[in-house]
Amino acid sequence: MSELCVTCDGKLSNTGIPVGAKPFGLVQGLYIVPNVADDGTKNGLDVTSGTVGADFLAMVQNADPSKRAYPILGLSNFVEEQGDTTFETDDIGRRNKIRDGIRTVKFEKRGVTTQFFGKVEKLCVDAGVYLVDECGNLRGTLDGDNLYPRQLNVNSYDANFNITLAESASKVLIEFDYDFVTKDKNQYYIDSAAFNSFNPLLLKGLVDVNIVSSNIVAGGVDVQCNFDYGTAGDLMPFTGALPAAFTLYNNTTDLAVTVTGANESVVTPGLYTLAYATQTLNDVIQPSIFRAATVEGVNGFEGTGATYLANGI
Repeated sequence: MSELCVTCDGKLSNTGIPVGAKPFGLVQGLYIVPNVADDGTKNGLDVTSGTVGADFLAMVQNADPSKRAYPILGLSNFVEEQGDTTFETDDIGRRNKIRDGIRTVKFEKRGVTTQFFGKVEKLCVDAGVYLVDECGNLRGTLDGDNLYPRQLNVNSYDANFNITLAESASKVLIEFDYDFVTKDKNQYYIDSAAFNSFNPLLLKGLVDVNIVSSNIVAGGVDVQCNFDYGTAGDLMPFTGALPAAFTLYNNTTDLAVTVTGANESVVTPGLYTLAYATQTLNDVIQPSIFRAATVEGVNGFEGTGATYLANGI
């Protein structure tokens, strides 16, 4: 990764700037990415790839949570604050630089609910961030041919919720430090032109779906699918799902079970009757749902329900 210590070779660096070099713009969003996936691979983007834009979209849509990029977009009051440099001063006042100050990121996400706050309250994995500016450029840490998310000090992560007041919207305030091993000089961006089929500022993440199973019959089960959002006693239902969005897995046989139908109730929104090939009596079945976030403005969905015992042959 980037150098921690600055070394000098006895030369000054040239300070010319080529025509057309553009600084990264005002940050409007970010993507949180686990630094390392569960399979041990490091999450990043190959900048030499001719499909780097599609590669990033695939990261956002990845069915594996450990390889996924999680967007927080539409940010307000984004700042990066540089901590004080540490110096040692001798007996006649001469200073010697010891180390750079830590850089802290602070921002707000406005007009959100307490349920959203519950999703971002903690950061429980070793992670980094890609930043997105107002032009749709994507910035991270360049190492060789790969652009990695800039590594965070996860222990510094803090999020707080502010309620709606007479003159201010509800908001979540988030701050964190970049890890001290990262360096500003190694931050590069992928130009927005690489994302020719979408805008990174308009993508949406996944919405959690809660699944409750009932009415178990041979080759069928009812599943009630609701979001965490809504009002007390009346959660918002997940409606309009197609059979392909549902997955059933037989934990007893360690095999996937093909869902052949998913009929939504006309009486109870979010209640689906799933049909599938009859399983052996008392096999342990687990329902889940996944639909990737599509390009620009459409949420994806993800959820796993508790297991149930098949009513089978």
